[in-house]
Amino acid sequence: AVIIKSSTLKLVLSMCKNLKILDLPELEEEATDEGFLKNLPSLDLDELNCFNDSGRFSQLLSASSTKSCLISGVKESEVVFIQDFLKTQKKLENLEMVVIGDDDEEINVDFFDTNALNKVDFRLKSLNMCAFRMDNTQNFFEFINNHADTLTHVELFSLSSSEILNGLKNVK
Repeated sequence: AVIIKSSTLKLVLSMCKNLKILDLPELEEEATDEGFLKNLPSLDLDELNCFNDSGRFSQLLSASSTKSCLISGVKESEVVFIQDFLKTQKKLENLEMVVIGDDDEEINVDFFDTNALNKVDFRLKSLNMCAFRMDNTQNFFEFINNHADTLTHVELFSLSSSEILNGLKNVK
């Protein structure tokens, strides 16, 4: 796996003021340093793709906004960071998230265990979620309801049909 040095990322982000697409592979460990994170510029992106260490990337780019976001490699411990990242977004239209466990073992994460995501400023056109659990279906369906007027594409993998259908009948 290619590991990008923090200094390389910082240089690219500081020089490319018109950057619209950012693909982030794995960063070296020092990228979690608080001083490093504070000195990164805010970005106005069209597309953000985070692979592995997705919680770290969401913290790293929390001041940035994007229209489209792919977060692959969500781990249970990172869910709160990703929720915080999403709460700062204003223009997000396309969201794709994939959960993985350690050693690529798939796990299920209840991403909608809080209703905080029902107070976001963006409205999604496309939602794609893989390997998420729904212990609290009410929060999930409130989230879908908040985006119902704009959503044109929804893909939900690893969720039971009855779970989805039972909740969707309550959506306006």
